[in-house]
Amino acid sequence: MRTVFRYYLQAISHALKCWRICVLAFCIQLALGILVVSPLVNYLNSIIGNRNSLNIIEQRFDFNIIMDMLHAEPSIITISISLFMAVVIIRLVWQVFMCSGFSGCVINDQTSLSNFFGNAVFYFRHNLLISILVLIFYTGMGLLAVWYFSLGGLNVLHIDNELFLIQRAKSVIAALLLLSIFVDLVRDSSRVAVKSDEDRNSFRIIFSCCKLIFKGRFLVLAILNALIFLVLIISYLMILKLNPLHIEDWISFLLIQGIILLSLFLKISAFGAYRFLLSDQSNFSSVS
Repeated sequence: MRTVFRYYLQAISHALKCWRICVLAFCIQLALGILVVSPLVNYLNSIIGNRNSLNIIEQRFDFNIIMDMLHAEPSIITISISLFMAVVIIRLVWQVFMCSGFSGCVINDQTSLSNFFGNAVFYFRHNLLISILVLIFYTGMGLLAVWYFSLGGLNVLHIDNELFLIQRAKSVIAALLLLSIFVDLVRDSSRVAVKSDEDRNSFRIIFSCCKLIFKGRFLVLAILNALIFLVLIISYLMILKLNPLHIEDWISFLLIQGIILLSLFLKISAFGAYRFLLSDQSNFSSVS
């Protein structure tokens, strides 16, 4: 375990050297968020119109208000889905591009902005395939979850099934959280388990990295990354929803952006730690 922490600290040291890359990625991500999400929010505001309804939804979810909006403006479903899919696609492409640049800088031990863009292009196909496979996997898990919820003729919209539905939801969420640790292990290790100028057989690399879930050090690192991610999520939600200190909105915004920027540093750190562990494996050549 000490080896894992030592490698993680080394990875953090490298991530700090990549501060320009992290800041640039953060600025691009923020700009995309403003340019892409703002039209969706403005459209919903123009359709809903009634700010009182929005305030009620923000304070206490009311299914009847949602249904009234849909009956009044049935087109909101089609248009909102289209806009949402556009946001998801743009977000997915950017995430692949960013992770390609991050992982490439880790693989080649580089810290410059030009290297970030070059690596993003060079490793894009490899990382895109990984992201697509992960998306397909989680889609399959989602379909299994829907099938599990429907067992025994359960109707998720029937109020009598509420308690039973909650119990099933807890078991599904627990299973998905546990499964996500293994998926993230394979995903992140696959991103860095490739040589800079040699064979990039993505399927073989991903298959080889699947074997890493049986190695203790990699599991420890995956759990450590999951715990850090959980802390960031909790901090984000506390600032976004609970606002325990009753601080000003602009301060909350800055704190949230600080958490997002920190998550980018930690993403590079996670890549670096996996790369160090892979380099320490006697069979690393068979993986990369």
